[in-house]
Amino acid sequence: SAEVKERAAELSVQLEKMVSGLATIKSEEARQAALESITSRMAIISRLISYSDYLSQLLAALQSKFEGGGKNQEVKILIDQINAEVVAINNFNRQATASMERFDGLVK
Repeated sequence: SAEVKERAAELSVQLEKMVSGLATIKSEEARQAALESITSRMAIISRLISYSDYLSQLLAALQSKFEGGGKNQEVKILIDQINAEVVAINNFNRQATASMERFDGLVK
């Protein structure tokens, strides 16, 4: 969980650099592709934070379950939420990659 949050922070630093460079891109189409990539990566950060929070909640729910309390339904719901975050992260990553590939093709 801590590593996920650390990576989200690292990604936000990279996004700051990308945003500051937007104004220097002369081509409107290339600038738009870069902006789309940045937007997708910002969504990744949000999803990574949610993913990390759900992992922490799952750990607490499992601990409670093993100690004799807790509910199976709660664990299942958290696992479903974690899986949904993974799918969203992967989708946003594909979108960001496609946008950067389009950007690279436009500026070469």
